[in-house]
Amino acid sequence: MQKFALLFVICLAGMGLLAQQPSGQTTSSQPVNQALPADAPSREQVLQFFDLIQVKKLTETTMQAVRQQVEAMGKQIFHDEMPNPTPEQQKFMDDLMSSTITEITGSFPIDEMLDTMVPVYQRHLSKSDLEAVIAFYSSPVGQKLLREQPQMIQESMQAMAPIQQRMIRDMLDKVQARIMNSIEEERKKEKHKDSGGKS
Repeated sequence: MQKFALLFVICLAGMGLLAQQPSGQTTSSQPVNQALPADAPSREQVLQFFDLIQVKKLTETTMQAVRQQVEAMGKQIFHDEMPNPTPEQQKFMDDLMSSTITEITGSFPIDEMLDTMVPVYQRHLSKSDLEAVIAFYSSPVGQKLLREQPQMIQESMQAMAPIQQRMIRDMLDKVQARIMNSIEEERKKEKHKDSGGKS
């Protein structure tokens, strides 16, 4: 049960990472409050772009896919650790997963996140860049990409699930191995201490 609880916490902690859209490599060399270039797009243009590519809808779709994936992973891990749970144990874990994930995803600050993203786009894209991007997403191909993207995200999450499960299990195994090694080292020290330092 303790192993399941630890792994469930790791799954929840990874929700933020799983929910992020791929955006290439990020750099920490750009200060958040850096002055905007002279040819930066306006805030209204950036918000128009966000609205056009349906950022809110995509974020909600991604969070729903993450929720389903984390719930499935949690249930699988729970059954691996406790193959024959009592009805009470099963209900407790189901309620715990559902309520915790709902609390996390329900308070996801989408509007606040979009607001902080505006100057990032203003620093990296010029007004003409953003106009060209908006023109693409307004085209038939761009509209098709927007229509298909939610389903593509869900299918991608499903395809990545086995890899993520393997990574989490490997992580847990390493954590447990280090804990056991630390415990064993402490036992050896105590034993050596109790024997008066004699080998």
